[in-house]
Amino acid sequence: MKSRKILLIHPKSGKYDAFVKDLPLGVLCAGRSAQQAGYDVEILDQRVEPAWEKRLLGVLREKQPLLVGLSVMTGKPIQYALEISRLVKKVSNTPVLWGGIHPTILSDSTLKNENIDFLIRGQGELPLLALAKALENDPLSLHEVPALSYKANGQIIHNPVGKVPEFDELPDIPYALVDVNKYMRFESDERVFSVITSLGCPHQCAFC
Repeated sequence: MKSRKILLIHPKSGKYDAFVKDLPLGVLCAGRSAQQAGYDVEILDQRVEPAWEKRLLGVLREKQPLLVGLSVMTGKPIQYALEISRLVKKVSNTPVLWGGIHPTILSDSTLKNENIDFLIRGQGELPLLALAKALENDPLSLHEVPALSYKANGQIIHNPVGKVPEFDELPDIPYALVDVNKYMRFESDERVFSVITSLGCPHQCAFC
């Protein structure tokens, strides 16, 4: 029986991390539908875990996760995300998934990297759940996973995005998956608690 563990990782951002460490809402939101469906979702935030490599290796060896997913911004986070992806591939056969802004806007160039197996473009909750089900039960059904991009027979395939859920159709954000006391802004003693109050955007700005 395949593992139902899903490890989602927020890479470091670079110098910005010294001043602002907000909650990793990207991976928290991406994993909420899978968690509601019974998958064992775990969050690793490289920004607040100095021993992240030891923890990652432990999960890979002991839990043999169904997939490892990373939320990746364009810029310095790519370097850290690639470092993590290479490590995953070096020690395991676990599929690596990228989501977030960078793989959404630069899908082809992202997927050409040999350490990245899948990427999800845009909103990730339902596609991640669909991908987990496909990997667990029938990898041949990858073509049915909405917003998924992947490689097959040397070709890059982009599945249609599909239906984007409404705000109130999604489960609550599983904040309990992280230690909220580790997040702060500008070294203040006050704790920071991020929330999401809307979903999506009606515009098509080129810079976004």
